Amino acid sequence: KLFESEELDASIREFQRAVSIKPDMARAQRELGRALNQANRLEEALPHLERYLELKPDARDRERVEGWIASLRGS
Repeated sequence: KLFESEELDASIREFQRAVSIKPDMARAQRELGRALNQANRLEEALPHLERYLELKPDARDRERVEGWIASLRGS
């Protein structure tokens, strides 16, 4: 598990704040997507993971993130 329940909620709020201030912060987009995914807020997670890959097309973890996206889409 990435976070426990209370930590997860707090993390989601902090990552949401970070991307609202700086939407082009790739890492915050990825981490928000991961946290939302863990919280079973799948529809909310998907755009953040996609945005991460848009911002960082050469990401070293691209295959992993693409796997998460495929899983969220039910592929």
